[in-house]
Amino acid sequence: MLFRSLVGIECVQVFPEYTKLGTVKRSPGDLLLLAGSKLQVKATANKAMQSVVVRTVGVTNEIAAVVNTANAAESVAEILIPTNALSGFSVHLLDRDGFESRDDAIYRIDILPDKAPVVRITYPDRREELITQRATVLVGFEAFDDFAINKVFLKYRIEGGDEKSVEMILEDTTQRAMRRRYDWKVGAIKPLVPIGSSIEYWIEVQDNNNVTGPGIGSSEHYAAKVVSDEEKRADLMNRVGDYIGNVGDVAKDQETLNKRLGNVILGRPEQK
Repeated sequence: MLFRSLVGIECVQVFPEYTKLGTVKRSPGDLLLLAGSKLQVKATANKAMQSVVVRTVGVTNEIAAVVNTANAAESVAEILIPTNALSGFSVHLLDRDGFESRDDAIYRIDILPDKAPVVRITYPDRREELITQRATVLVGFEAFDDFAINKVFLKYRIEGGDEKSVEMILEDTTQRAMRRRYDWKVGAIKPLVPIGSSIEYWIEVQDNNNVTGPGIGSSEHYAAKVVSDEEKRADLMNRVGDYIGNVGDVAKDQETLNKRLGNVILGRPEQK
């Protein structure tokens, strides 16, 4: 014989420890859950239960609930929230007379993924720089995560070779956002990078997700070409010349603008 005796259901989300968010009561009609969380489902029937099973939807699984020995009408089950596929659950009851529930309601679950960190290089300004074999390259960057940044690496490869990395020391691994500069001693790479070689580099950040992660974010890739000291001096002189030229253009434009403004104030016709 079939019967319907589920009279109440309560849901509690247990966030992963790395989030530091603890537990939160959730409405059965609003279950948007972070992947890696646990959902505790407390079911209450109108009579004593022999067994209670939670059946998941999207992921084939049956979870045996623990029936309360002091009050057999109550039971609790725990669902682990994966990264995908799970879309809901139902609660199936069997009472002590051997009668089962029917047309069990399905409670929808939406999964919220833990977003990967976002990182971008803020310095140098140019995507490709000229450096010498013994240069120290200043790399500025900023990174953001929805919970915490756990590790930061400077990644690089020389002339399309194997990927290598330098891990940066973080004194605080609880930060959600950081701005930092790193003095990358290219001259410390052994053997010295040959003149004419190109070094591709970028910043990689890992979050503190130790349940479904870690989430990994990477910046855009930059390049540094190794040149001789003479070539680097010539590059610096050219950049200084460009800067002075830009300053001169700005000054000339400002002078022209001032003359036009003076003519307007004095009512003079503008000379062309």
